[in-house]
Formats: sequence, C-alpha cells, structure tokens
Amino acid sequence: MTQLILKFVVYPIIVFMFNSLIPGIHFSTLGQILMVGWSLAILSYLIDLALLRQYGNLVQAAIDFVMIASMLVIFQYYMRNSTISFFSANVTALVIATIEYYIHKWLLQNEQGYYKHHQ
Repeated sequence: MTQLILKFVVYPIIVFMFNSLIPGIHFSTLGQILMVGWSLAILSYLIDLALLRQYGNLVQAAIDFVMIASMLVIFQYYMRNSTISFFSANVTALVIATIEYYIHKWLLQNEQGYYKHHQ
C-alpha cells in the first residue's frame, strides 16, 4: 500500500512539472494532469504486483518506461485540448521509470514482507 500511495503523489507531480516545463507536453487542466498521473500510478502498481518479483527491478523499470510512454501518447487522444510529442512522452517516461527503479529498490530493501502479502 505504501508503494501505491507514493505513486499517487509522485506521478501527478512529475506530470505537472513536465507539463509546465516542456513545450512538447500539454494537458489543459489540473484535472487532466491528476487523471493521467493517477491512471499511470494504478497501472504501474498493478504491473509491479504482477511482474516485479518474477522479472526483477531493472526489467520492471524498462516495462514501466514502455507502459508510461505509450499511455502518455494514448492519453492525448482522449483528453480535450491535450498534446504530447513522442519525445516528451519518452523523456517523461524515462524520469518516472528511473524514479520507479529507486522506489522498487527501496521497497525490496525496507519492506521485507511486501511480496508475501501481495502474491
């Protein structure tokens, strides 16, 4: 549960930062940013539960990168007045995947019983 809460906080903040700083990313409302961030957090959490233990941290971070970049590009088609370039989606996904790598590492080191409860 700690991981999901952390993702629910971190993902929207990163999407908001990149929305504000990078010209290739534009979501028109705070609601869109929250929806994108929270949707990515839920998807990433579910993928972590399913695959992290089986494939390990590095492979999981790569899977997170592909999922996040893909979803960011897809979201622009479902959210009014939003655009995201392929480059901006990849940069955002790379930052999130890098953070995910360290979140996974922290979880694996500090929450010994995490996987026992989520198998």
